[in-house]
Amino acid sequence: MTLYGSFLLNQSTGGYILVAVIAFITGIAVAIICRKYQNEKKDPED
Repeated sequence: MTLYGSFLLNQSTGGYILVAVIAFITGIAVAIICRKYQNEKKDPED
């Protein structure tokens, strides 16, 4: 029987969690930028 929960508490998992959070935030930022670009492309107010 392995203890998977103890693996999650290991010190080396902090790096993986940090990378996951950074990737998530980057994905949100790219999605917001793409939406703004699409809105400007559809509705130019100039």
